[in-house]
Amino acid sequence: MTANARDFRGLVSTREVHPGLIILPSVGRERSEALLRDAIAFLSGYGNPMDVIVNHVLEVSSEAKMDLSKLPT
Repeated sequence: MTANARDFRGLVSTREVHPGLIILPSVGRERSEALLRDAIAFLSGYGNPMDVIVNHVLEVSSEAKMDLSKLPT
């Protein structure tokens, strides 16, 4: 999980298999915790979150909009 997407995008693209990345906005601790819970619930809708996020990035907006996509290669 990170709020620094630029650095992490470059790092994860160098791996064949990556455990995944959740990008949260910089919104403070309490809101970040709530958004992380929302992100896990969102991933749960597709199966086991630990499996779903592999080789994917989940970008979460401050309004809790979720955008799940494959990590760039």
